Amino acid sequence: MAIKMPSAEEAQRAQSRLEREGAVDRYRQLIEAGYDDYAVWYNLGVALTNMEEWENARDAFEHSLEHEPGNAQALVNLGGVCYRMGEYDKAEELNRKALEIVPDFLHARSNLGMVLLLTEKYDQVVVEMQKVLEIEPKHPVALAALTQAYEKLGDEAKHLEYRKKAEEAGVNFK
Repeated sequence: MAIKMPSAEEAQRAQSRLEREGAVDRYRQLIEAGYDDYAVWYNLGVALTNMEEWENARDAFEHSLEHEPGNAQALVNLGGVCYRMGEYDKAEELNRKALEIVPDFLHARSNLGMVLLLTEKYDQVVVEMQKVLEIEPKHPVALAALTQAYEKLGDEAKHLEYRKKAEEAGVNFK
């Protein structure tokens, strides 16, 4: 019987998973030891997000926001988790709240644009993604979203203009 060894990629994935699980365990141990603060909960949320444990990540980010309610990065990360869980209204709300705190927060703005695209609010997609392009003119996510939004709005000229820009930025529509 031949022994099958994991490929380098499989071994790396397994090692990475073990490291993420170890990080989660360490943060949970800190919490149990009384380190109930923003940073520990936030980092636990990041570790759980990396493991795609959406509900647990949501809980951790919510705990971190109990300690620092105005932390825009935690709001965006929680919004990303809600997005992954299909809670688009909550994701929109969280990204808008982050933008109230930090108006030029590119990650919040692009995430908001993607939520708006999924919820078919195409006029708002255009507004938000144009703001992204003001900060980063070749932002591939914004260009791709604008391509789709203009197509849905029936503006063929803008659709083609942004499709070309998106492809030049490396977006593959195939």
